[in-house]
Amino acid sequence: MQQLLDVAVHRRTQALSWDLALPRMRVGEMVRLDCSPTYAYGDAGAPPLIPPGSSMTFELELLSVRDLMNSHNPEEVRDIFMWRERERSIDGWTDRRCFRSVA
Repeated sequence: MQQLLDVAVHRRTQALSWDLALPRMRVGEMVRLDCSPTYAYGDAGAPPLIPPGSSMTFELELLSVRDLMNSHNPEEVRDIFMWRERERSIDGWTDRRCFRSVA
């Protein structure tokens, strides 16, 4: 199923794989994310559509981005700061088992 989504990468999404992949993508890039439950919806899943502990495959294409670095919106500035702090705390991104470019 193809669906357009407006995603804020500086806010936690439900799938950790998206949080790791989207900030590293370029506009126009397509990726396929083959994810263990840890990088998908976790042990809880997302009932009723996604059972607990499910592995997932996501195909993402980055269509556009909006630069928030020059934002004057206090909420966006706060979110950018929080995203940077979270990025510093995530270990193991060099292990790209969940991230593969699609030709």
